Amino acid sequence: MIKDLHSTLRSNVKLNAVYTALQESVKGDDDGTGKNVLTATELFLSSLTALEGTIQRENPTGEMELLQLLEYSLSSHDMNEEIFHSQFSLLSRVLRAALQAHTDDDNTENVGNSNALLRQISNVSQCTLSLLPRNEKEASKLLNDCILSLFRSSSPKIRRCAHGNCMVLLQETSGMQNVFSTIVGEYAQNVIKQCAKQFEHIRHEDIPKVMHILNFMQGALVYFPVSAYIA
Repeated sequence: MIKDLHSTLRSNVKLNAVYTALQESVKGDDDGTGKNVLTATELFLSSLTALEGTIQRENPTGEMELLQLLEYSLSSHDMNEEIFHSQFSLLSRVLRAALQAHTDDDNTENVGNSNALLRQISNVSQCTLSLLPRNEKEASKLLNDCILSLFRSSSPKIRRCAHGNCMVLLQETSGMQNVFSTIVGEYAQNVIKQCAKQFEHIRHEDIPKVMHILNFMQGALVYFPVSAYIA
């Protein structure tokens, strides 16, 4: 079983119930021998399929648990790399659709739940991008929609989560670091330029956006490649 997942399942009833349902759909009823345990790749595929169906429902259930199981599978060293790359575009679309659904949720009673889901979507997106997907166009969409867009959140918890996940990606030592830093740099530049243009008539609610991005960039610049400064 995936590292640390077994102990988590024992202490989390809801997560265990969702895992068991996925396990039965893939392997059949548990015969007690332990042979029905899902591999990281099986967990990834079954969680992704279930999440795709869940977000299309009017009153989805088990969404948080499916996102948590996705994160476990993506964090495992046993994930099949080729299967991940083949499913990346679908994963990106599903995560972006899930985020949009909760960003548009106007039900004040669901605010706490939606905020927790938005943070979890950001976490899964960071895990996904850390696996260095080959489709840079789709990777750019995922970074922009599921991490950078949350920089504008009115919730400090969501902003801190997005900042932290973005910082992890900027610390990548692979070739993708240049891709990530370019996207983040362009985002920060656009926010600051937009507010600078309206400086004399800037709206009060826009001031925190600039302050948040400047605060983030203060710590992030050290991780930008030298080429970013030269450009």
